[in-house]
Order: sequence, then C-alpha cells, then structure tokens
Amino acid sequence: MTKSRTDILAGLACLVVALVFYIQGMGLSPKADLYPKILEIFVAVMGVFLIIRGALTARTSSKVEEVDFDRIKGIVIVIASILYVAAIYYIGFYVSTLFFLALCSWYLSQKGLNIRAFSISGGFGLFLTVLLYLLFTAILKVPTPEGILF
Repeated sequence: MTKSRTDILAGLACLVVALVFYIQGMGLSPKADLYPKILEIFVAVMGVFLIIRGALTARTSSKVEEVDFDRIKGIVIVIASILYVAAIYYIGFYVSTLFFLALCSWYLSQKGLNIRAFSISGGFGLFLTVLLYLLFTAILKVPTPEGILF
C-alpha cells in the first residue's frame, strides 16, 4: 500500500473515531464533556491533516513509496481493542486500560517479546493508567466505568 493511500485511510479512520466518540458523548454533562470534546477535535484535526497530506503526496510524488504494513499485527490490535472495550464493562476502566496498554505495547515493541520488554511495557501501562486515574478521578472528578475489580 502506498504512503499516500495509508495517510488518507488513517485520516478517514480518525474522522470516524472522532465522530463516534462525539455521538457517544452527547449525553455527558457540560463539566464532564470538556476533555472528551478537546480530544475529539484534536483527533478530527489530525484526520484532516492526514487526508490533506495523503492527497498532496499522491499528486506531487512521481515515485510511489510503498509502506511495509504487518496485517497480522493490525488485525491483532483491532481484536484487542474490541476486547478492551468489552472488558471495561466487566472488570472496569482502569484495570482494562492497564492490561490493554501493557499487552499492546509489549506486542508492538521492537525490542522483542521477552521479559525485559514486558517489564518496560508494563511500566508504561501502569504509568499511563495512574496518570488517567489522577486526571479523571482525582482532579476532574469524572466517573469512569466500574466493573468487578475497580
């Protein structure tokens, strides 16, 4: 797949994701709505940027640049994302987020699938999950989905 086509598809995917999140967040209170709206705008702007860049690259480039894309990894991440969304309901947002971030970053790691890489990925997942907890629960007082564990 060419780089310009990849940019255009990624941009369209960003716009779809921003739209889905916008629709899902329509019922939020104004206090809880601010942060998701900022993220939705950011994702939409990045999507538009990618579409424009892909279109300009396709027009100006006479040389076709191929992008190496691992379809298996892409499919695994899509399936993991679907499982993550489902797990939020059952085991809670923070526990699901910790496992999702740690396992996906480990799987996508360039350092190989070993214990050292898993430790780094686990630390990354833990750091981001604690940051999300502090931001949403402690500072913004926004309720997050709770499950069996947390």
